[in-house]
Amino acid sequence: MDDLDERLIGELAHDGRASFRTLADRTGISPSAARTRVTRLIDSGVVGVFAQAHPAVLGQPVIHLLTLTGRTGDLPDPDTVPALDGSAWIARVTTAPALLVQMSTPDLDTVRAEMAHLGTLPWVEHVRADIYVRLHAGPGAGGLTHTQPGPWTAEARPLDDTDLALVARLRTDGRAAYTDLAAAVGRSVAATRARVLHLLAGGAVRLTTVVRHPAGPAEQAQLALRADAHRRASLLTTLTGTPGVDYIAESTGDHDLHCSIGAPTVPELAALTTTLAALPGVLSHTVQPVRVLRHRLAWTSGVVEQRLPPPHARVAHA
Repeated sequence: MDDLDERLIGELAHDGRASFRTLADRTGISPSAARTRVTRLIDSGVVGVFAQAHPAVLGQPVIHLLTLTGRTGDLPDPDTVPALDGSAWIARVTTAPALLVQMSTPDLDTVRAEMAHLGTLPWVEHVRADIYVRLHAGPGAGGLTHTQPGPWTAEARPLDDTDLALVARLRTDGRAAYTDLAAAVGRSVAATRARVLHLLAGGAVRLTTVVRHPAGPAEQAQLALRADAHRRASLLTTLTGTPGVDYIAESTGDHDLHCSIGAPTVPELAALTTTLAALPGVLSHTVQPVRVLRHRLAWTSGVVEQRLPPPHARVAHA
């Protein structure tokens, strides 16, 4: 990638659905040149823009992080454990025999049943759940860049079939043209554009730009912080503005902030950890280096697709 490619990627990170004309204006090139460059970057797999849906709008408001401590260091491949199929993100702790499993469920009763079942697996010694109360997006880490870092709250408005169909399409292509989206849901282009903008403005979905660097995936860790209650707001503001911070969750448990962080190398990850742990308002911290085993760029698995009616039914009711 040359400097112009980097600038275009930076603009996509700021606004994943920016038009080619807007990208051209911001980078000083023609719209056709912007289209050619961005299309090449996307088609080659270097960059992609995807939507992530807030679990609450999909009927999965109880977001939690499960820590599954193994009886030995010989942990199974998560893809061979049916009880983990509902997780879109799983990582192995590199310093302990444990898996970190991000889940979302309709209610706390489901969490308890989930924990009880996982506790019966022969390789599991202990199960702990940290409930996420609020989510905050940082600038991004590990090749991920989030549009508009900050608190992520979603309107309580339920999504109808048209909304769900749009979310499903945007999850696979966050830059899908309004004409293509309109054809998929059987609505006018103007109505479809209004729907998409409402989904974004209301927090139902967020856009993430993914950049695949030749050097490979970044080093990653989960950083848990115990914060001074009087400084938590300012601490969160700092965290959501710090490069290398992916997401922050206000949570239950011994540490009230859980941060997903990343950096290109181990020394840089260690330096980032040291910097964050020394921020004003941090009372204590723990860090768990991880190797991500599953990352489906989502907070829930299959919820959108499972709730969608057949395509012909969506068009018939348009």
